[in-house]
Amino acid sequence: MSNPAPQLVQKLWNYCNILRDDGLSYGDYVEQLRLVPAEHEHEQE
Repeated sequence: MSNPAPQLVQKLWNYCNILRDDGLSYGDYVEQLRLVPAEHEHEQE
């Protein structure tokens, strides 16, 4: 089985760039990033 970590990290950084470009506040940014692991698990199913 391959290591999914590099792909997850790349997705996370891409998402971070989108959120930053949208001008989210720090609190909103952290709240959105909390959802990333749940979305990743859903993609794996």
